[in-house]
Amino acid sequence: LLSAMSPTLYKLAVALVFVLAYINIRRALPSSGETAAERVSADLVDRPHLFTSQTLRNPSSNSSAEVNVTLDVRPGVRLCGCGICALVHFHVSHPNNNSLNLSTTVGISDSSSGTVRFEFIEPPVNFTDGWYDATLLGVTGVYASPIATNPNSGLQPDYVHVGTSGRYRVHLSPTHNSTEQAMGVADVQVGLPAESCPLVLENVEGVEKYPLIEVRVPPVGSSKEEDGFDYDDGSQPRWVVSNSSTQCDYNLYFDPEEKNFPLCFHRGIKDYCDDGKKSKQPATPNSSSATANNNATTATKRTTRAIVLGDSHADKLVEVLFQHHPHLEKENGWMATKYHGVGIYLNKAPHYGFNAYVAGQMKPEFVRGKMLENLKTGRYRSLQMEHKFTTWFFQSGHWDLRDATLGEYERHLAELFREFAKFRDKFRNSVVPFRIVWLGFPAFSYKREMWGGMEMRTNVKLALADRAVVKIARKYGVEVLPFFNLTYPLYRQSCDSHHYVCQHGN
Repeated sequence: LLSAMSPTLYKLAVALVFVLAYINIRRALPSSGETAAERVSADLVDRPHLFTSQTLRNPSSNSSAEVNVTLDVRPGVRLCGCGICALVHFHVSHPNNNSLNLSTTVGISDSSSGTVRFEFIEPPVNFTDGWYDATLLGVTGVYASPIATNPNSGLQPDYVHVGTSGRYRVHLSPTHNSTEQAMGVADVQVGLPAESCPLVLENVEGVEKYPLIEVRVPPVGSSKEEDGFDYDDGSQPRWVVSNSSTQCDYNLYFDPEEKNFPLCFHRGIKDYCDDGKKSKQPATPNSSSATANNNATTATKRTTRAIVLGDSHADKLVEVLFQHHPHLEKENGWMATKYHGVGIYLNKAPHYGFNAYVAGQMKPEFVRGKMLENLKTGRYRSLQMEHKFTTWFFQSGHWDLRDATLGEYERHLAELFREFAKFRDKFRNSVVPFRIVWLGFPAFSYKREMWGGMEMRTNVKLALADRAVVKIARKYGVEVLPFFNLTYPLYRQSCDSHHYVCQHGN
């Protein structure tokens, strides 16, 4: 074709080839002044993703309307690292795709969220019952969940919920060799990697070694759960991967070793602290218990006054909160009742003989914890009458799940929520109605080794417990703060042995 051209056309064609080659080379290389955040932003927003996706049509419908489902059409992607390899397939969908049966969403389906399901077509050898930390990293959000290799584990956590549309890099790192270990039945210190060791694409460098997928989420409010909740993850506080236009409050990286994925905090639009203005709160129809939080919010305008009940994690939060906002304690009358959340039912055995308990020579001995005791005896009622709190924050989990099974914790939690709902309902028509907010519990750093083989805390248990919290909270009209979701992607970066908010500012 070139030989048939005139000399002028030939020269123009050659020049065009060189120009196109130059443009592609420039796009592939970062500019001299380009920052790491800008390179990540360009990678996640501007560049084509690695996996071909298609928009499917509903075969059961005569309509030509498209179904909002994006599906990776490749049979799987081979990922290697830590001396193991796996063939993994990603199913990307959202709860409106039931007729296509592309993926099964187990547990709570957020009404406006996408679901990325992990299918291990060829699990690693000697890791067929293994577990991973799965994290999706994008400029619109960071979402994470424990993932099981074995679909028959009985727990079925094979998905990550995503609250915002966008392109996400997939970070998959092995943690546990078996479900027994993941649930704290075996010594969780055995077999855990000393540091994050992701499975990545072979022969690829930089952030491009992590698979890139696209998730599309329905608009906020386009669908609702049958129980009346509109749980939109897009409105929740979360981390986002920094882009060139974002000024981050913290010097944080998801991967601090390689300085990959700088993170910014996205506050979200949900307000957990009543300022006297009317705001939308979760509520279950036909339930006076569930609407009580709304009653507190729409009551007469008054200064926010809160009480915080919990364990050392809650205590650290309040310590830093008062340090930066002293008026809350001095002028608004905020109060922190320390260590009321060290077990909904407290295990007294370690207090009687710690070494004997850790050595497995003593059985657990559970007694009713301070929150249940004070709810039943009326002490909290007296505190409410005296201080007229507008919000009660409460949490308990780490001490509970250190010593108990997931099923036991769920039963204890249901009892605690039921008692708090009854307590709140007694004041719903009074001059001092109040809201109740579950502070949540953070992820576990695995750095606190004092419990040895008696340590039953794992992030798999905590993640499953956190999902159970949402179910129970809906039943009793309790708001939930996503403490676990905020800390799990960064659980290896605790500011001390196991806390994530410390007074020295980390």
